[in-house]
Formats: sequence, structure tokens, C-alpha cells
Amino acid sequence: MGDHVWFDSTGGVVARYEVVNWQQDSDGSVHFKPVGYYDASLPPHQRFVLNTENIIWVGGQLEKPRSVCSESCPPGTRKATQKGRPVCCYDCIPCAEGEISNETDAMS
Repeated sequence: MGDHVWFDSTGGVVARYEVVNWQQDSDGSVHFKPVGYYDASLPPHQRFVLNTENIIWVGGQLEKPRSVCSESCPPGTRKATQKGRPVCCYDCIPCAEGEISNETDAMS
């Protein structure tokens, strides 16, 4: 059929996935638009590609939604999940000694 199949050293099939975004037309029909891929047969820095500019978010929004629970953590802190709450809900706690945070995600 022309498809390439990759096997790892144990004979297992190497993971290859297409990332799709469900997009609804004005008539209500849903289309699955490819927006990226994951291909474990490629070098590590090329395995995962996501074209976020092609994603239509819930409600027809073109920008990713903001967290409904917690805002981003400030520099010098990291996210700590809140037990029993969704993963978007977290507390910002100081980074441990020897850890650093960046200004975009504040993950240690």
C-alpha cells in the first residue's frame, strides 16, 4: 500500500500518530483536521510537531483557552497540583533549593 512501517530492536512497531483537531463547520458537520504528528522513528528533536496556529479551540476560538482554575505561576515558583481537583488547578509554591523556573511556564 506504500506505507512505511518501522520496527524497534525488539521487533515491536514504532509509534506513529497523527494529531487531529475536531473542527465544526457552520452546518454542524465535524471535520478532523491534521495539526501535527508524533513519530518515534525520527530523531528526538523531530518526533513531535504541533501546528498550534491550525487549531480551532472550543467555542470556535483561535487562541488557546486560559485556565479556569489558576493563573500562571510567577518566576521562582512551581506548580503544585491540588488533590482532587482538575490538573489546571494548582498552587504556586517556591522552587526548592537548586531548582530554577522559567518565566513562561514556571515549572521547576
